[in-house]
Amino acid sequence: FGISRAADNISGPAAFTIAIALILMSFAPKFAASIAGLRVPTLPTAGQDLSVSDNGLQDLTTAAHRAQILYSAQILALTFIAAGLIIFTAHQELVPTLFAFTTAIAALLHSIRQDRAIPTWSLMVLACAATLTTVFSVTRQGESWSALLLGCAIACTTVTVAIWVSRIPTPEPTTIVWLERIESLCVAATPPLALHLLDVFGMLRAMHIGLG
Repeated sequence: FGISRAADNISGPAAFTIAIALILMSFAPKFAASIAGLRVPTLPTAGQDLSVSDNGLQDLTTAAHRAQILYSAQILALTFIAAGLIIFTAHQELVPTLFAFTTAIAALLHSIRQDRAIPTWSLMVLACAATLTTVFSVTRQGESWSALLLGCAIACTTVTVAIWVSRIPTPEPTTIVWLERIESLCVAATPPLALHLLDVFGMLRAMHIGLG
């Protein structure tokens, strides 16, 4: 009962914070590279001196290592915040369930494209938390123990990914492209769902704001 009352109070702000965190994850590599001082060399135009392409970096290895650390720190912080707030979005309605589900898919697809341990496992934890929240929302709607057991099985599968992921063949480039598109769609779907949980659309209807 206490969790339900808390969720009723902060589900909107929690969902909006998670949506912002997912968007920031997409820009994390650019932020990390910029802070570390890495930048793409300027291509000289016709007749321009080739020296303009010199980026001025003396130790690219150190800068790249610094960028990787900054990127891992960003992902760890954002997933820590999102995973801690996702449980408060659980409701007996369709929109909160869709929000948790899209968050789980986005985090899972983003994690499989990582090549370092901290970002991979941080995103896996978020995907697991979002999956459990999805199942919790479903069980609150129908009181289905089978859905709860299925969610726990999915969560266990997610946690043990390091054991079985090596047996999955490397996906084709076209498959990776489609997975990236699905991830982008899930990330793009979270802001309007979060605005719905904030009741922004309800407030606009109450104000009788129209387009014509």
